[in-house]
Amino acid sequence: METININPIALRVAELIENKTGGSRVLFARQVGWSKQRLTNVLAGKSIGLTAVEDILRAYQDLNARWLIFGDGNMLNITEPNFGKRYNTIKAFERYLPYMTDAEALLLANGKSDWDEATVARWSALDQKRRDDINRRFTEAYARQGMKFKKI
Repeated sequence: METININPIALRVAELIENKTGGSRVLFARQVGWSKQRLTNVLAGKSIGLTAVEDILRAYQDLNARWLIFGDGNMLNITEPNFGKRYNTIKAFERYLPYMTDAEALLLANGKSDWDEATVARWSALDQKRRDDINRRFTEAYARQGMKFKKI
């Protein structure tokens, strides 16, 4: 029987991706300055080294380095005075992550909360367009089956 060793840092990077980008590997790779292939290698446990850890810690200044490297403590440095405010800001804007530029997403990850109306309106319009497209697709698919679809 073959034993599979999973690198614990790779597992924590996967957890970090879920926490910081809602699971978007592409966004995470952009935020840390990696190619998609580099991220794939890190998640596979192939190229985790000091440079990879440094890249992650530079991109996410609120990340607990001991957690990333050793698994000790909390993922985020929650002793930071503005942690609650930053967390609430990120939660409030997380649905817009797919529509943010890389720079906007990084600003959000680092605590920016004072977005101008035009920026939020742009994200909102893109989000609504996506919802409308999903509703249209489901409506068409249900109609082909002779059923009605309740829109989201």
